[in-house]
Amino acid sequence: MQNTQEILARGRIQSLLADYWRRVDGTTDAPVDALFAEDAQLVMGTMQLHGRDAIAAFYEQRALREAAARRTTRHLATNLSLAFVDAHRVRAYATVQVFSGQGELPLPSRPAATVADIEDLLHEVSPGTWRITHRRYRLVFSDLAPAA
Repeated sequence: MQNTQEILARGRIQSLLADYWRRVDGTTDAPVDALFAEDAQLVMGTMQLHGRDAIAAFYEQRALREAAARRTTRHLATNLSLAFVDAHRVRAYATVQVFSGQGELPLPSRPAATVADIEDLLHEVSPGTWRITHRRYRLVFSDLAPAA
């Protein structure tokens, strides 16, 4: 049976991870990097970013590229699983589908452009406040074609 602190932590972590995707997709002006610890690592394939400043620069440049290309994305994260390492550290696992398109909304509906597995390590930096300390993307499918 889960204790009250674990139940509260699960809710806060789930909220943080959902907020991450809203920020990445630009549906809020809040900065993505604020969800990371100062010494966090972000790994996407061969790209490895170390520290919140590097993560901030990456997402700021991404937002500029997306705006210039008039590209819209939506990341749909599913199958969230949380495993407590200890009272202040949690491993999170999820699968994300990425939909994207260019131009004016509404955009044509197409299959997900990519599917990736996400593995996070989160740390409670102060009571009730969680931050991502390590995030790793593992690409599973890319440029999906419609099923035949």
